[in-house]
Amino acid sequence: MTPTYTLPKGIAHKKLQEELFFITPKNAMIHTLNTMGAQMVSHLLEGRSPREIAVALSQEYDASPERIEADLKDLITTLLEQGLLEERP
Repeated sequence: MTPTYTLPKGIAHKKLQEELFFITPKNAMIHTLNTMGAQMVSHLLEGRSPREIAVALSQEYDASPERIEADLKDLITTLLEQGLLEERP
């Protein structure tokens, strides 16, 4: 089963224009995602799988679904490590 994701409690986030900003309250760090990263996270939070997201975004961007899925998996790993994303139980 493909995991689904959510934002941890206490993580503030705001979309401004096409970018997504996260603020971690414990250290007041601001993290920014570009347009594609923001779209990836939005789709993840809707419960879509990495493969579904990659196929959808490949229709908007000049990149293969395989490349987008690999980049998305890297993004998920980074966000999990930084405490900006967590798997839903």
